[in-house]
Amino acid sequence: MFKIDKKVVKLKSDIDDIMLAGKEMTLERKGTLKYLMDKPGAKFTIAEFNFFKKHLDLFIDDEKENTVIYYGHVEGLGFFVTEGEIDG
Repeated sequence: MFKIDKKVVKLKSDIDDIMLAGKEMTLERKGTLKYLMDKPGAKFTIAEFNFFKKHLDLFIDDEKENTVIYYGHVEGLGFFVTEGEIDG
């Protein structure tokens, strides 16, 4: 994952997570799913573990390893989201 210029985006309202749905998120890092796939499970942060649980289907399909993911903050808490969860 690499740092990007902080950017505020709106997340889609149909995300199945009440902490994220329709909220604004300040993006701070960008990478691919391969970043999480190559990391030992015991080393996951809480944000990475929650993303893993929410998007288990992405981790099963090796062809999805280039899926773009972002790390950022919503109301002070850190989250990972896919590019498809960003509105617009």
